[in-house]
Amino acid sequence: MKKLVNTEKILTFMKENKLTKSEFAKKCHINLWNLQAVLSERTNYNIVYLFKIAKVMQIPVSQMFN
Repeated sequence: MKKLVNTEKILTFMKENKLTKSEFAKKCHINLWNLQAVLSERTNYNIVYLFKIAKVMQIPVSQMFN
């Protein structure tokens, strides 16, 4: 199955801003488990998490998708 979410964009943002997964999740107001779900391409997470991540990254949520 093709990856739907561009996880590389998220990981690159975290690396450029020197954020751990835990720190990034806190900035996004989500828990670490939810961030892990997004990064591992699980499909059982709420779409709201993508909006919260996009807000912190200051990008439109549409840029989160491949």
